[in-house]
Amino acid sequence: YQLEAYEAALQRNTIGWLETGSGKTMIAIMLMKEIARQLRDGGDKRLIIFLAPTVHLVNQ
Repeated sequence: YQLEAYEAALQRNTIGWLETGSGKTMIAIMLMKEIARQLRDGGDKRLIIFLAPTVHLVNQ
């Protein structure tokens, strides 16, 4: 399900609802890495900033 959510989000705007501990943060990080790679490859110098509301999420 994580890979399916990741691939869907790469293709279109996506709203995901998953249970606590199901990998939402990991999916978001994978998406940010891929989008950053695409931007870099195109010569774009924009940054992606990910804000987390808790220290626990930051440590993930």
